[in-house]
Amino acid sequence: MKSKIFFCTTFCIAFSLNSPLQAQNKNEGFGNPLPQSSSISAVFGEPRNNHFHSGIDFRTNRDTGMVVIAPYDGWITRIKVGYTGYGNALYLDHRNGYSTVYGHLERFAPVVEKFIEDCRYISQKNDLEEFPDNERLCVKKGDTIAYSGNTGGSTGPHLHYEIRRTKTQNPIDPIASGLYSLPDNIAPEISKLIIYDVVEIDGSYFYRRFSALKVHKEKAGVYSVNTDGINALPKNIAFGIMAEDRINDQRGTFAIAATTLRINGIEHFAYIINEFSYTETRFANAFIDYAAKKEKFGEIVKLFSESNCPLSIYEKNVNNGTVAVDTNKKTLFEINTMDHNGNETFLRFSLASKRTTASLLPSISNPDRMTIALPTAQSQLHHRGVKVTIPAKALYGPSVVEIRDSDLIGLQAISRSFSIGPNTIPLQKAIKIEVNLGAMGVNTMDRIYLARLQGAKGIAFIGNAINDSTIVADTREFGTFAVARDTTPPLIKTKNFVDGEVVSDQKYLFFEIDDLGSGIAGFQAYIDNEWAAIDYEPKEKTLRYKLRSNRVQPGISHIIRVVCNDNTGNVSEVITNFIW
Repeated sequence: MKSKIFFCTTFCIAFSLNSPLQAQNKNEGFGNPLPQSSSISAVFGEPRNNHFHSGIDFRTNRDTGMVVIAPYDGWITRIKVGYTGYGNALYLDHRNGYSTVYGHLERFAPVVEKFIEDCRYISQKNDLEEFPDNERLCVKKGDTIAYSGNTGGSTGPHLHYEIRRTKTQNPIDPIASGLYSLPDNIAPEISKLIIYDVVEIDGSYFYRRFSALKVHKEKAGVYSVNTDGINALPKNIAFGIMAEDRINDQRGTFAIAATTLRINGIEHFAYIINEFSYTETRFANAFIDYAAKKEKFGEIVKLFSESNCPLSIYEKNVNNGTVAVDTNKKTLFEINTMDHNGNETFLRFSLASKRTTASLLPSISNPDRMTIALPTAQSQLHHRGVKVTIPAKALYGPSVVEIRDSDLIGLQAISRSFSIGPNTIPLQKAIKIEVNLGAMGVNTMDRIYLARLQGAKGIAFIGNAINDSTIVADTREFGTFAVARDTTPPLIKTKNFVDGEVVSDQKYLFFEIDDLGSGIAGFQAYIDNEWAAIDYEPKEKTLRYKLRSNRVQPGISHIIRVVCNDNTGNVSEVITNFIW
């Protein structure tokens, strides 16, 4: 498909006066942004690591370069070039009140490529985010706007596609809103019912998995669970479910969109994930049982809200979802789940506990290095030269947090290692770690940093700010840490050519780039001593320079210099000649 993007504000204004957009139904489904594929791998609202998935992921046959088209008339409002998050991304506004987003792109349509290339060279920035003048880059439905890729935080080639409300920039469910059609008449499946013991601690609630019950399918869309063997329950309980959805003609399983809990026919707790704000997306860690997922137990969706989890998707929330057990009579429960197309499943069961059991309260065995931290207040821990500050609202609920020595050994570590956590506790806000270098036996401040030790995954840079012989860093994840020292420069070398080679048959010059310690912090490229835009792909440990006739004169020798630095200030460079 030929790109028809226009550099013309007046065209867009004139076009809008007699635009078919005004005749289009606001709720009419957008076209498919990826004409070569209608296969999807993820739907809206799926809880991911630290966020809710905010769109639909289209499969691209494990390859890059599929044509991406505008599903609706509009104009480009934002262009991002980068190697984290959505990577190369494009944002469009449409006159019907919606915006669309396209992530992990390989490249843009030629007109957009030219625009963003000029911006990069003017600013001399490799990573760039530009906001073109309103309606400068216009598109019509069906125009080629980009090509699918694998850039940014993508774990494999695909197209990430979002629909947002332009006014709020809240992402919405494309399927449930009717703006993208995906035929489906398969009801969700429920596999387990989880019962939690609930204890109040200073105004916050502590939840502990009490029992996991297998669910039985009675018929399509109707499930039950045998609770006859449950004669005793905690005084207060809450529920969670393990459920998944399937979609006609699609591979894999998908997350459900909504669940309602009713007690004796009265709605007690309900959520629906059809829209959310990006300011609340990290609360996905509290929407599911984070510890269960970390422990490989499975993904449990909670039918209760943690003390610090003000999600807007909760439509009914009586007593935070907590249920007081009645030992005098049978209580009837119904859990109703729904997928993105409105297909429903019902789980019905009863509980008739004859007595209540004592709840297991969280406890600490060593007050010097352990605490019951609450989401409502700041907590601090001290242990052998390590100080940890947990601010208010960092936690979702009461948690037993400890510092302890660790036997884990990390590459470049020059101090003993220590663990803070456990790492099965999620964090909404960052905690502060302060390490006294003298107490840790560290007698140098040269190129040191606080590192997260990840076992077989190696080591990760956390921070390297030093204040009065104390190294300080913030992190939003518990784990095992140590002070490390990195004195080794990054590795950088050519990949697809050698010094002096004629590369007239190449479109790109590739460089291998890696750092085994503190990690890559920055990079720059220069052609004949002039700054040059270069792209970074961390997953492939590759820098890529695109050869362009307007930047590199063909047929003569050129010098390319690539400079790279890591997080502790070590610098490497490679200088080589080529003829294009």
